[in-house]
Amino acid sequence: MGVRPPSLALVGTIIRLFVLQHDAGHQSLFTRRRVNDLAGTCLSFLTGVSYEAWKTEHAWHHNHQGSSRTAASTA
Repeated sequence: MGVRPPSLALVGTIIRLFVLQHDAGHQSLFTRRRVNDLAGTCLSFLTGVSYEAWKTEHAWHHNHQGSSRTAASTA
């Protein structure tokens, strides 16, 4: 049983919507923070990824990426 083309189109659409949600989380989709947060929240209903939870975890990732303290504590 293979993957059908409509399924691939749906997956591609959800991935693209998440990319837009990601850009909103970086405040780079629109010039106003409030509009980015509103867009990110609305997109989260379509992607199935909580915008606020993702934004918090993703900010942590950016703040700790490449930190030797973090790498040592997870080893």
